This record gives sequence, structure tokens and C-alpha cells, in this order.
Amino acid sequence: MSAKPEMTLPRRWWSSDLDALFASNQPLNHKTNLCPACQSTSVFPEDIDDHVVLREHIFQVLEGDDYWHDRIRRILGDAGIATRRLEREEAHPIWQAWLTRISFDLDADNKRAIRQLRKVLADGGLEVVRDEFNIIDRRGDKLRCVFILALGSAGVA
Repeated sequence: MSAKPEMTLPRRWWSSDLDALFASNQPLNHKTNLCPACQSTSVFPEDIDDHVVLREHIFQVLEGDDYWHDRIRRILGDAGIATRRLEREEAHPIWQAWLTRISFDLDADNKRAIRQLRKVLADGGLEVVRDEFNIIDRRGDKLRCVFILALGSAGVA
């Protein structure tokens, strides 16, 4: 008998949210644990032994309509930056974010501020390359950023 081949996903499909779900050593309580993206009572599909069904469920969680919009908004919100609008373009993986600084101590120098915002995203599990993040407008506590991130679907949230 041969063992079933292990299902491996490309690294870009994994997220820290799923790592936390799969790394838990305690049994899942299906009445209280909700899948973070689809809000179902089960983290796993009905037949978790079927690799195709499990893979489709993971793709749905990670490529859902507003999953990445909500995740970016949550990461910035936890750091003390409110997201007024977050938009990903249709044709290119370019994101625009209209942000308001609430409690985050953002540097007045744009280069340092860019570094700080990239660090906030990186600490949340989203790494943006150095030259692919920029602040294009800044007025007091409000700023408009643009960055390249090849995740998510097009749309505004």
C-alpha cells in the first residue's frame, strides 16, 4: 500500500490565520469557533479527508471577495490607523489606501513613515517590498498610500 501524497500549497496561499487554526492542539468546538473568512461554524469542510474539498475551502477563505481587504484593515486598525477606504485595481495588483492616524505615532518624514507602515503590515504577515509602497498624499493625520500586493480580488472596501 502506498501512502497518500501530502497536499502542499504554494507559500503565498498560507496565512498566519490558517496557521493558527491548524496549529491548535485542542479539539475544535464547532459551536463557538468560526471560520474567520466565511463565518461558518466549521473551520473545515464536511469531508476533510478529501484533499480537493479541503484545498477548495482554503482557496475560498484566502481568495474570498473581501478577505484581504478586511485583513489589511484589521492589521492597520490594531496598530492605531483607521482605514477610510481601501481599493484594489482591476487590472493590476495595486492597492490604494486612504488612512487616518488615530493613536499610531507616525513620523513626519515620509521615508520614515513609509518604513513604519511597511513594518506594521509585515508584523501582520503582509510583506510589501521596499520600493513598492509609497505615500502619495499627506494632510495632517490623513494620508493616502499606494502599494503593490499580489493578493485579493479587485474592489473597494
